[in-house]
Amino acid sequence: MLVQLSEDGKPPNVAGYIRKYANVAKGYSTRYFVLQDGTLSYYRNQSDYPHSCRGAIHSSMISVKTSESDKLRIEIILHPPSTSGLPGTLKPSTSAPASIQHWFLRGDHVSEVERWAQALLSNSQYYGGKAAPEGRKSSKDEAGGPFLRKGFTRTLSMSGFSKRKGSDSSPPSRSGSTSGSTTVLPATADVHRTRSGTSISVNGVQTQLLAGSESSGAEVEDDAEREKRPPFPDWELNTEGVKVQVDTMRTAISALSSPASQPLLESLATLQSLAQTWRAQQKSREKWYISELDKERQARKLWEESLAGVVGESEWMEAELQVAGRRLRSMRNLRASMVENDEEPKTPPVVSSPPSLEQEKELPPPPLTIDVPAAAAAVSAPPKTATTDEDDEDDEFFDAIDSGLLPLTLPTPIAKPALTASAPHGLLDPDVYIGYSHPRTRLPIDDDQRPPVSLWAVLKNSIGKDLTRISFPVFFNEPTSMLQRMAEDMEFSECLDAAVQEPDALKRIAFVAAFAMSNYSSTIGRIAKPFNPMLGETFEYARFDKQYRYVSEQVSHHPPISACYCEAPNWLYYGEVDAKNKFMGKSFEIRPTGAAFADLKLSPDKVENSTGYPVEIVDGEKKFVEHYSWRKVTTSVSGFILGNVNIDHYGILRVVNHRTNDTCELTFKPRGWRGTNAFEIKGAVYNAHSELEWEIAGRWSTQLVMRHADSSTELGPDVSVHGPTSPSSQTTPEYILLWRNTPKPPAPFNLTPYAITLNDLPEDPNLLKKWLPITDCRLRPDQRAFENGYYEEANGLKSDQEDFQRATRRARERGDVPPHQPRWFTADVDEDTGDRVWRPTRRDGEVEYWLERQEAGSTGRPWSGVEKIFIDV
Repeated sequence: MLVQLSEDGKPPNVAGYIRKYANVAKGYSTRYFVLQDGTLSYYRNQSDYPHSCRGAIHSSMISVKTSESDKLRIEIILHPPSTSGLPGTLKPSTSAPASIQHWFLRGDHVSEVERWAQALLSNSQYYGGKAAPEGRKSSKDEAGGPFLRKGFTRTLSMSGFSKRKGSDSSPPSRSGSTSGSTTVLPATADVHRTRSGTSISVNGVQTQLLAGSESSGAEVEDDAEREKRPPFPDWELNTEGVKVQVDTMRTAISALSSPASQPLLESLATLQSLAQTWRAQQKSREKWYISELDKERQARKLWEESLAGVVGESEWMEAELQVAGRRLRSMRNLRASMVENDEEPKTPPVVSSPPSLEQEKELPPPPLTIDVPAAAAAVSAPPKTATTDEDDEDDEFFDAIDSGLLPLTLPTPIAKPALTASAPHGLLDPDVYIGYSHPRTRLPIDDDQRPPVSLWAVLKNSIGKDLTRISFPVFFNEPTSMLQRMAEDMEFSECLDAAVQEPDALKRIAFVAAFAMSNYSSTIGRIAKPFNPMLGETFEYARFDKQYRYVSEQVSHHPPISACYCEAPNWLYYGEVDAKNKFMGKSFEIRPTGAAFADLKLSPDKVENSTGYPVEIVDGEKKFVEHYSWRKVTTSVSGFILGNVNIDHYGILRVVNHRTNDTCELTFKPRGWRGTNAFEIKGAVYNAHSELEWEIAGRWSTQLVMRHADSSTELGPDVSVHGPTSPSSQTTPEYILLWRNTPKPPAPFNLTPYAITLNDLPEDPNLLKKWLPITDCRLRPDQRAFENGYYEEANGLKSDQEDFQRATRRARERGDVPPHQPRWFTADVDEDTGDRVWRPTRRDGEVEYWLERQEAGSTGRPWSGVEKIFIDV
């Protein structure tokens, strides 16, 4: 025994430092704890004892739990007064849910934790009546402990105080939060035990005490956790009750007709007068406070509106400044091109399409440009001045792209993606994939009504930490899983269709790069985070209009790694997401480390030299497989402290063709502090000899355009796109549209139309549900509740889901459950890059997932080798 009982069986007092869990933002903080006379109280440090108590609970209302897997942690469960185990307590009421709270303590040594656990357990048994002799009554000193000592003043969080009106106190939230108003107990406070728990009497006013806890910074700052209504709503009714009681006593004493009752009547009259005066003063003070509160609310509202106006005006002025600057540079170019030229403007000839693109759609040239005589060629491109910088050199090309002034050539898969991939293939059986025949177009809710929660309150103590280790409340989420967010890479699969049809290898790699870049367009305004997948969670998806099917699995939990595989008749896409997340104080930094791959299945006429190309037979036709790889760029989320959240992507996305050794580099320009270079991309295509062949420019929010590189002129602000000194006067220019964004109508959580279809689960189970494994994220209870708008329920389900996953992990650590192995993917090494690649498991040469899906869905049998990962609801 680490704790010795006294001769009368009373447990000893214990004091010392131990760490206490506050919340997600603060984690564990070292506090000085004192267990004395059955009361466990704690302080910021030893010097605060005994005057500045941060919280206290009585051991008669607690139960103590320790963990075999984590021997340094103690869990203290604080039961409501009706179930506290006090002598004479009433049975738990079934009319109101019990409010159970938890304290988590952590020590540095096993012996220290055992000493505290034994002390708490012995105190709980002694003061709870389990170890006491029959008929023993708890004295005030035992029940109140150090609260009864003269001169003590303690600060407690009193959110557990009941507002008794014929019922028990209202239970706290599901999470057991005890944030609330701070109440100072004076030295005259009387603390004693009642049938319903421990109560405090201050100047005769009885108040039920449930528990005290330290108010964390996150709880104080979080408006959503504050009390919605003022305390003691029936105070005015009680005041009227005092008046009625005084009148009743005067009537009763007057009826006695005793001379000795006259002083008592005068005293009651004085008391009644004082009560009326106090009531009038209290009402006056209440009106004054309400008035002042209204003024503060109005001032806060005006400040928020003013701040929002300043931010909006700043953004508008910045945009206007950029437009004005570019117009000024355009006017300078126009003036320079008109020097010594008095001719009238005329329409230039239409630029014809290359012979190899006869079936491709061409946009008309601009309606009006200016031709300049050859004599003016020497002055039409003035030298750069000191005001010209590197960033300005791209402005004219970006403006021309956005305004549609370029004679763009649109490949058929880009112009009409649905027509390109509509040819039927044996990949998607209409009966087996019937659940994907009519994707939904809207969410079950029309608006995002999540309760406001301070993100900064959660993150302020997590600077430099890995965000995957932090459990965020569900209110920061959107109704998608990370596996579904990965699937959004396939939204613009028509870029791969265009690459397959392109005979020029240099153009092919540009289309592949456009596909690799296109998924960033879905991040605009998407500041909510997706649900973190459970280990073994899966997701599948299929599109009849684009003829592909997609499957992904969470293959690792720490570090979180998601693997995916998508197949179409003429291409494959596969890879992993293994991102390193950190909070840098002012921004999130998400640095992907996993590689992505694409295999194009080309017909023989598209390959000049087939040496080194793997051969595959597709629908009885010989195909050459061209292998590509790339890594994603860094994503940054900033501005959340001031409420003006911006999502930016920066870095170099380098795509490599491992058969021809051609490369394509897309440089995502970082957003400037004034919003300059927002969304801009500048890129180039190089041949196997590292020679520049094509130039690329655009924005990841709108579109991407490519043109032939010209060594004699620079693609900058001083080069006229349509003048005779431009490349068009020397060689026929060809501006090819590589990618263009689709319209994004407003939707809850800023989800794109494509993202809205991902979590769709038709009501008829025969359409899709019966074909899915029990690990599919569409069947996850917390995510489904969140999508339906039940946010509080989703938060509770998320907590239960995480507890279930932790219990499964502990069972694996004990050896009760076999170690986890990915069910549908196996790790391998890519021969060309040496990177890890997750390949789908196969059976008889086919992807095993799709075979198992068809067999289990058709026969109704359970999926083979699939374990339960979601809780039951």
